[in-house]
Amino acid sequence: MSTYSEESFNSKFYQENRPSYPETLFNAIMTYHKGGKAKAVDVGCGTGIATFPLLQYFNEVDGLDPSATMLACAEILKKSFTADDQHRVAFKCCAAENLTNVLDRNSTDMVIGAECVHWMNHSKFFEQAHAILKPGGTLAFFFYVEPIFLDYPEANQIYEKYVYEDPRYMGPMWKPGKEYLRNFGESIEIPEKMFTDIERHVYRPLVSKQKTEYYEYRDSLTVSDFRKYLRSWSAYHSWQQQYGDTGMDVAEMMIAELKVCCGWDETTTKLRVEWGTAYYMARKINH
Repeated sequence: MSTYSEESFNSKFYQENRPSYPETLFNAIMTYHKGGKAKAVDVGCGTGIATFPLLQYFNEVDGLDPSATMLACAEILKKSFTADDQHRVAFKCCAAENLTNVLDRNSTDMVIGAECVHWMNHSKFFEQAHAILKPGGTLAFFFYVEPIFLDYPEANQIYEKYVYEDPRYMGPMWKPGKEYLRNFGESIEIPEKMFTDIERHVYRPLVSKQKTEYYEYRDSLTVSDFRKYLRSWSAYHSWQQQYGDTGMDVAEMMIAELKVCCGWDETTTKLRVEWGTAYYMARKINH
């Protein structure tokens, strides 16, 4: 079972401390989109971070996720919208590999997946997305990858140690699929027998020469903000379940080392951070 599906996972905390998705990204996807605007589907929708923005562009939006814990938070957030918008969005408990269990074939103008496709069985997901999309409909999925500390090269090395490289910390706690995210989704193959006009847009901080329409930057992230971000992760949740009863907190361990090695301070340090990002778009082939 996914960590996000566990009742003990704090979906409200996740919602409050994860990056949202900029309007420029949605505008880029909609510029690419040549189909209708009757219905969009957000797979792996979680708490609805990418679901609710789709209401600006489509008459009807469905958010699908296998985690009832996440969907419960999405339903609470839904109540903050107008009655009309609440009527136009629906959340359903369904995995991305089983879309045709809850949606009709050739019924959907757009399928998106935000920060989730790396966890899926790709061949099944693409087959199911192709099945529910109308001919010419758009498939779009996107990721934010790792935060890069622009002014603290050593902080990036410490981050890698705690998050991936040192087996004492969070690396072993990630579920299979995290490696796809680490390489910006570039090894995820969109099947060309099902989709055409495939576009790939990747931004690697400190490497890429040009920003994309999906740019995630903070110029004054605090140590407290970073701590909350760490604590929203599934790997952090799993590590604390296994070792937390000893009194240890892996987020505090990482931050303590960052304070010593990089001179971070709880009250005065303001961090300039860029996230790596990637977005992919494709059209269902007309048969």
